[in-house]
Amino acid sequence: MSREPRTRVLVPADPALPRAVPAGTEAVVVGGGIAGVSAAVVLAERGAAVTLLEAAPTLGGRLGGWPHTLPDGTEQVVEHGFHAFFRHYHTWRALLRRIDPELGFLRPVGGYPVISREWPPEDLTGLPGTAPFNLIALFARSPSLGLRDLLRSRQLVAAELLAYDRIRTTARYDEVPAARFLASLGMSDRAQAMLFEAFARSFFAHPGALSAAELIAMFHYYFLGNPHGIGFDAPTTDHRTAIWQPFAQYLERHGAQVRTATPARAIAPADGHRWRVELDHGALLTRHLVLATEPPALRALLAASPQAAAVRRGSPPGPPPSRSPRRSPSPGCGSTATSPPTAPRSAR
Repeated sequence: MSREPRTRVLVPADPALPRAVPAGTEAVVVGGGIAGVSAAVVLAERGAAVTLLEAAPTLGGRLGGWPHTLPDGTEQVVEHGFHAFFRHYHTWRALLRRIDPELGFLRPVGGYPVISREWPPEDLTGLPGTAPFNLIALFARSPSLGLRDLLRSRQLVAAELLAYDRIRTTARYDEVPAARFLASLGMSDRAQAMLFEAFARSFFAHPGALSAAELIAMFHYYFLGNPHGIGFDAPTTDHRTAIWQPFAQYLERHGAQVRTATPARAIAPADGHRWRVELDHGALLTRHLVLATEPPALRALLAASPQAAAVRRGSPPGPPPSRSPRRSPSPGCGSTATSPPTAPRSAR
């Protein structure tokens, strides 16, 4: 199978570039999940005066935890479910080291069980970390896969799992449902349920909505693209105590304001190359705006913000009725006062 040549470029950090923002720089970050807190941490560390807005009463998003009072009056932290951090999550672990340089609140998870209502459970614990040994061990140990599956699979299609390229794979398979791709491989119903659906649901993705490109990327990332395999660690206590309260304290030590239970209702361009962020009580004006919400909340925010939705990178939005058509450029995120109009940045 012919493949396009790949170009890989390593761009080292330039020590001559400034590590701090100019004095007086401020930013508003909308969304207090992993993306929003990550953005707020980096901006605050660089010296920006950050205001972090989170609609929920607690930080964390889907990784969050919130207190619940039980009938006997005791308080219990409730979470969205079990979460663990794979050892090749290098960026996330680097962020966590801000609150605990030794990551002492993490413990290894000893097992990797896959449980189904329909099929007998199986355990992926102890697979080798390096390809192709991990794949060989998976075929040898998993009752969902076997030599028959390997021999009857379409080899050209199966090779796509081993030949991931971000640009080519996305262009070719992003419109192909993952279930159809797996069916074309000739995988059994059991293999699809135990290995495909389990992983899809682990990432909050409905199996029917996952594309083949996402499936291939996930397979590469967890099985072929890292030396750590699928070993992972989990916090020793709830995420609110272990992660989000320490992050709130870390941000506040760096001069940030953390405002929970404060949803952003709408955004609009404002005078002075700024954005106006409408809240339930009042509004904030900022030169730099980061949108780090989950997609449904982002769609709702932009639906309530027609002027913001009209902003396109490099082209000005239509002026409001009270403004002259020759008004100054729209506000940007990370731009200078003379930059062309830019939309607020969205972190995923």
